[in-house]
Amino acid sequence: MLYNVAARRSPRDVATQAWLTERALLDGRFGDAMARIDVMLRVAPTQRPVLLPLLAQLAVDPGFASALANALAPRPPWRGDVLAALQSADDPRAADQVLSALRGAGGLDDAEFDAWTAALMRRGDWGQAYARWIGTLDLAGDRLPLVFNGDFSRPVSGRGFDWHTSRMPGVALQFIEGDDGSGTVAHARFRGRAVARLNLEQPLLLAPGRYRFSARMRVAALRSEAGLVWTVHCRQTPRVVSTSEPVLGSFGWREVTMTVDIPSRDCNGQWLQLRNPVPAGSAQRVSGDLWIDDVQLAPVKMSPSR
Repeated sequence: MLYNVAARRSPRDVATQAWLTERALLDGRFGDAMARIDVMLRVAPTQRPVLLPLLAQLAVDPGFASALANALAPRPPWRGDVLAALQSADDPRAADQVLSALRGAGGLDDAEFDAWTAALMRRGDWGQAYARWIGTLDLAGDRLPLVFNGDFSRPVSGRGFDWHTSRMPGVALQFIEGDDGSGTVAHARFRGRAVARLNLEQPLLLAPGRYRFSARMRVAALRSEAGLVWTVHCRQTPRVVSTSEPVLGSFGWREVTMTVDIPSRDCNGQWLQLRNPVPAGSAQRVSGDLWIDDVQLAPVKMSPSR
């Protein structure tokens, strides 16, 4: 065919490559189509704004998704752009099919997997994100607790439904050996600046119902306008479903508890945080030290109504 000859002689001819790509797609020859698209993405990067959304649309078809995953496996220079386009596409099936195929073949690195999970969470699909994240864990037959890594025995990863940390002015957060021989604990030192919350939080996937929250804590000269409180709030809105008693002053290791009631509507996914209940401003200043260990959630059996 003349177009094939033209493509071999002038691979940078985008019009020829596009025509051959269209014919291959119409014939269901997805591998051939991806070979043509690979050429265009390499030699004509200005075409990427057109090609990337097209790839995300085509990858809804399982056959094309498989061909795209095969093309991504050797890590072409356009791989990152395509993965980003898939994760921002309107139809999540494209990303799910391509990334599942890549991961199944061992071709998805940790950073890419984390970006996939984060994209699912941004979409509000926490169930899918949780299922994929839990598949990466080595639980050795143990049940997964409702608060993951609540004793900080594993390195805090910031991945999926593990603890998330961030840089926050006015707070120094470390994971250190506890002074009572209990293992690793979280230690936060507040430096007298305005702080809205501790830069240590965890996403949760709690079913509707009642739970008992507990955490072992120690504080030293912790001063703020109204103390710090543990909260659980629904991911959809800042709606707080539970708040603990304030933590402040100085005390040795003791258990801080609260009852958590997850509503049956509009609370598909939650965040656990230690927050400053004071509105933003200078009154949010916090100073002192606190230590955290053994953070847990347990279902509470409700008595049947008479």
